[in-house]
Amino acid sequence: MSEFGINFLHWAPRRAGMKEALRGLANTRRGDIVLAMQSYDQVGFWLRRSIESELREIGTDYVDILLLGWFNGMP
Repeated sequence: MSEFGINFLHWAPRRAGMKEALRGLANTRRGDIVLAMQSYDQVGFWLRRSIESELREIGTDYVDILLLGWFNGMP
């Protein structure tokens, strides 16, 4: 993807087909991409658990940017 000038990817687990594409990139070109992941979990235990699960699904051990979403307004 970087040959087309794209190196920033924002992944949310519900996006169809994205997990498979990122798994391929994470295995071959992880150092070339900036990976952002989003979570709406509001409890530390569940946030950590969901992030670790998603990292396993795409085959990497870290994200570069973690976005925290909030439902129904500001905390």
